[in-house]
Amino acid sequence: MFSEFIRRTGLQLPEFVRLLRGESASDSRSNKALEVPKCSAAWNNFRYRMRWQHIIRHAVIPSWKPSFKPQPAAPPNHGSAKRALNVIVKQLRKCLDSNRYLILDIELLLLLRNVTCSLFGEVQNGDADLSFSRALLPAWQVVNDNTVSRG
Repeated sequence: MFSEFIRRTGLQLPEFVRLLRGESASDSRSNKALEVPKCSAAWNNFRYRMRWQHIIRHAVIPSWKPSFKPQPAAPPNHGSAKRALNVIVKQLRKCLDSNRYLILDIELLLLLRNVTCSLFGEVQNGDADLSFSRALLPAWQVVNDNTVSRG
C-alpha cells in the first residue's frame, strides 16, 4: 500500500515519512510520544536532560558521509541470518503491523534518492538465542557504507 502510494505520488522517503508521522510546520517533532517530563522532580538532575530535549525536538540525526554511494541492489544478508530467517520475518511483520517499521518494495530502491539498504547481521551458531535482536549488527558497527563510524 505505501509502496504504491510512493510510486504514484513520486514522494521521496523523507517527505513520505514526515507525512506518516503527522509532522507539520507547527509541530515538526518526529515522535509525538516523546515529551519533556517537566512534572518529574528528577528531571532537573537528569544527566542527559539536554541531549534528551534535543532528540525530542530534532530526532536522532545520524552522521552521513558527504555523498551517498549509489546502491542499485540490496546487499546479501550474512549467511548465518538464513538460519534465523523465520524469526526475523516474524518480528519484521509484527513491527510492521504495529506501525513501528516501514517496509517498502525493493524496486523503489532505484526511485528513491539517498536510500541505503542495510543487511541483516551475523547470527550466532549453536543453541544461541535466535530472537530478532540477536540478528542485528553489533552497536559498534556501521549499518551501511554511507554511515560514519562512531568508533
